[in-house]
Amino acid sequence: MKRLIKILFFSVFAFVLSMSFGMVSTDALESYVIGEDVDFANSLGQGYIDTVLQADGKIKTTLNTAIPSRVRMYYAADGAEQYRVNLNDFTFNYTIDTMETNASYKIAFLKNWDDFPLDKWGTGLAFLMRDDNGGAYYVDPYLYTGGVGQQKIKDKCYYLVYQNSPRVSHLGKSITFRSQDAGDKLLITMKFDEATGSPVTYGNYFPKSYFTERGMDVTSVLFMFGVNHNNSVDFEFTINEISDSNKAAYNTAYGNVARTLFAEVDAIDPINPDDSIAAIHRFYHLPEELDSTSNLRKSDRYLKTQAINKWNSLKATYVGIVADKKVDLFGMYDAAFEVTAENLESVKSSLLVYNSTKIDLNDAELDGRMEQLTLKVVALNNDNISVKDTLKLDGVVQGTPTSVTKCVGGTYTPDLSAVEGTFMFWTVNGAVRTDLPQDYTFKVTSKLELVAHFASTGKYSVAYLDANTKLIDVEYVDDTGVLTPPTLESTP
Repeated sequence: MKRLIKILFFSVFAFVLSMSFGMVSTDALESYVIGEDVDFANSLGQGYIDTVLQADGKIKTTLNTAIPSRVRMYYAADGAEQYRVNLNDFTFNYTIDTMETNASYKIAFLKNWDDFPLDKWGTGLAFLMRDDNGGAYYVDPYLYTGGVGQQKIKDKCYYLVYQNSPRVSHLGKSITFRSQDAGDKLLITMKFDEATGSPVTYGNYFPKSYFTERGMDVTSVLFMFGVNHNNSVDFEFTINEISDSNKAAYNTAYGNVARTLFAEVDAIDPINPDDSIAAIHRFYHLPEELDSTSNLRKSDRYLKTQAINKWNSLKATYVGIVADKKVDLFGMYDAAFEVTAENLESVKSSLLVYNSTKIDLNDAELDGRMEQLTLKVVALNNDNISVKDTLKLDGVVQGTPTSVTKCVGGTYTPDLSAVEGTFMFWTVNGAVRTDLPQDYTFKVTSKLELVAHFASTGKYSVAYLDANTKLIDVEYVDDTGVLTPPTLESTP
């Protein structure tokens, strides 16, 4: 007897030790954390829901059901940032991975943050999905009114069955929950995505008045997933996709462009980065573009942080690349280099690369040249004008007049189209200049309007000027032509 007592004592003692040192395994996680990379939150904080974002974008989710009321998985970052959905075109695709026999979960659409679909503790519509221990779900819709209580909508209860005969497990099969506009009603359906021989699908019409009577707008409700009970063991499911017009509008306005940019940064190979001139310029433009992304949802903010961290980790690498390619990047910017409207953006990009690396480059000669280049850019920005040139043949405009932006103090050589005629003279801001050749390079002044005058073969031009050499009129005649001077009311 004493020996038996000793055996029992040491057995119990060993069990206690094993519990103390974690030798007894359970299927529960040590910690449950909703990641920053997913657009979900629990109003009760961390410790009850765990998410793992998969490579394909799906969210593997584990719920601690020891106290089911603490599992409140809202489609939101927090109470102030909720990603409300439009039930006129809402789709939720998910897969239940592990679920106890006779357990149940809820898909809910609520009025307020921290509403919970249980009796009087929430306001909205929820669907209780109960496993019937036979390969099927009971689908029980409930209406909730905060402070009043719950109401089971008995005439809209039905089943959802992956395969009716023979019954097989529904676990691991993706389910699509969809809500669609149907006039003054919503058509809400549920079905398994995989084709089976004899599935049972759920579908019912729900009056939109269910929502309006509770002060809700069907285009802006809070989506929640929760567990009623699961025998206090972990409930596991996978969120495959959530979509609606509100999310689509967000993606169009902010998300798509931002994620494309973040993916561009993520794609930079840290071992063998692209060291082309174009890639170097692109690298140093990325921080400003990353900073300009705004109004992002929680998961996209996480991607933004990752992209910024990745860029920062590559700075030293690209400083080395710039040092190696200094001549290719900056060698052309000598004292004779002219900044024009045409090359201004390229010059600004070079200055961005230089200013981002000048401390590390520590090159006094380069510093001097780039300082002069900066002054030229400032001068161009302050003194830009529009230079216009026109080509006339026998007094008739040919083609489309040219208009280019130039810096005061710079030069401009018109690129005239070919015409069947002889160049006669220029007018510069209206003044006749017979002393300038056709290919003359003009100094850009505060105003520069040019007209190149041509005469057809065999014709001559006769220009009439005022006392200030401004062109009054010009006639084109052949050898036998008769000229008629213009009549002026007064002579300047």
